[in-house]
Order: sequence, then structure tokens, then C-alpha cells
Amino acid sequence: MKSKQLLLLIVSLFLVVSLVSAEDEAADMMAQYGPMGQPEEMKSMYWFIGDWDVTQQWKMGPASEEWEKSTATATYSFILDGRVLMMD
Repeated sequence: MKSKQLLLLIVSLFLVVSLVSAEDEAADMMAQYGPMGQPEEMKSMYWFIGDWDVTQQWKMGPASEEWEKSTATATYSFILDGRVLMMD
């Protein structure tokens, strides 16, 4: 019974040390490379930022003579330090 407890203690200590080591490595990597920031390609998307009102028209089929109509509003903004363009 004591050998099981000792084995459990050793495994637990190993896991704790591994987790602390992994956190230290991640912190070292962040310090080395710094924040990613916004990629150059995303700067060409600034014109998209803001609120957009959209109106669509379509026919339900080739034989249909009536036009259906739909309106919507979309809001575009950058998230994740400018790395992602989000439509809300």
C-alpha cells in the first residue's frame, strides 16, 4: 500500500514540475518574440471597418417575375490585436 502512495506522490511531483516548466518555456518564447501584432496584409482591410447597411434583391427561380428583397446591417471590426477581421 505504501508503495502505491509513494508512486502516486512521485508521479504527482513529476506532473507539477512538467507544468511549471512548460509555463516557463511559454513565457520565455513570448519574451523572445514579443507580441505578434497586426500582419501587413490586414492593413489593406481598414476600409471595411464600420457599419454596413446591405440591401439584396433576388428571384426565387428563373420563371419568377417577382423580386424578393432583404435588408441587413453588418458591423466589421478588428479583434485579437488586429489579426482577425470580425463581422458582427
